[in-house]
Amino acid sequence: MYKRLIIAFLIGGLAFAFSLTGIPTSYVSGELGIKEVQAQQRKGVRKKRRSLLQILFGSNRFKRTSRNKSRKKRKVRRRRSNVVAVLPPLEKLENARTVLVVGDFFAGGLAKGLKRSFAQIPAVKIVSKSRGSSGFVRLDYYNWSEQITGLIDEFKPALLVVMVGTNDRQLMRIDGTKLQKRTEEWDKAYKVRVENFAKTVKSKNLPLIWVGLPPVRFKTANTDFLFFNDVYRSKVEKFSGQFVDVWDGFADEEGNFVTSGPDVNGQIRRLRARDGINVTKSGQNKLAFYAEKSVRKLLGGNLSILAGLPQEFGVPTRVLAPSYDPARTGRTIAIRLDDPSLDGGSVLAGAKGPQTHKVGELIVDNKGDEKSLQKRYVAGRADDAVWPRRTYVPPAPADPQTGKR
Repeated sequence: MYKRLIIAFLIGGLAFAFSLTGIPTSYVSGELGIKEVQAQQRKGVRKKRRSLLQILFGSNRFKRTSRNKSRKKRKVRRRRSNVVAVLPPLEKLENARTVLVVGDFFAGGLAKGLKRSFAQIPAVKIVSKSRGSSGFVRLDYYNWSEQITGLIDEFKPALLVVMVGTNDRQLMRIDGTKLQKRTEEWDKAYKVRVENFAKTVKSKNLPLIWVGLPPVRFKTANTDFLFFNDVYRSKVEKFSGQFVDVWDGFADEEGNFVTSGPDVNGQIRRLRARDGINVTKSGQNKLAFYAEKSVRKLLGGNLSILAGLPQEFGVPTRVLAPSYDPARTGRTIAIRLDDPSLDGGSVLAGAKGPQTHKVGELIVDNKGDEKSLQKRYVAGRADDAVWPRRTYVPPAPADPQTGKR
């Protein structure tokens, strides 16, 4: 009887050992044949090794669970908010200066960007009168040289901004004759039409800013746009206007079209639409960024509400007083870097004229170095580099009656 118990104990221990090593107990007990076991091994069937508690109690409640899932906290991904606080536009003054923007669909996007740029300046009002499909070729659709006079008389702008030419890559009709695009006759007629427009604006004594065309996705169009920009520049500058070149702002280092690029804040943004022609909101702001500097310069005065508006706009101006002394008062006034007219123009705030430090009235000129500037040294002072040392002779006392020495 003891032998049977010992044999049973040995068989149980072997079964337990084989269960820990992953070998099925049926292989030892002989329930499965060798061929069947080999077939299972070939198929890659491998039973999961049971734990000691499962062997003793035969329960599935002691299955291993992933402790990492229960202990690790789920990471909540927080998306960065790209929403920027936008101030509501200020109400424009009754006598605000009007900037009239005309042209094709590019001019419409430019006007939207300018409206956002001048939203916080109540002294400037942007008016957009663009026609998306207009140009200087299809005069039967819209003739800018004739229509611009009525627009100027209606809105009485202080400044005119033009951006046009995208739709002009087509044949031209003159007196029933068709001129193919970019022929010699076509180029000559196109230059005449642009010049007539600039001459009409000049006759109204109105400052003119002409914004050039940016590159597009199509290389053949870019070749024509470069020609258009040269025509605009030459004709506008002929009548004392300003041409704003925006080509490099929407191109790569080689001057080719790019879809994305740095915006006005230096962040990489999508500037062009999917069609490769229109501009996005960031592109509109970038167009306005190029034109804004010329607009501010021609309007004159300090247009920023931080430093105050000019008197002519009906808003009191905060001008630096001559006694501005931040060293003693401890107060400073914000000044725009691009408008130094409030602090004297060519001098720094609080600067005084050139001063000469004197000791008595004996001043000796240094003539030793002819290349250097004519500096004045005082005899006996530390910066008097003349050797041997000069002796300081005090001035004679003044005559009390005449006041002369």
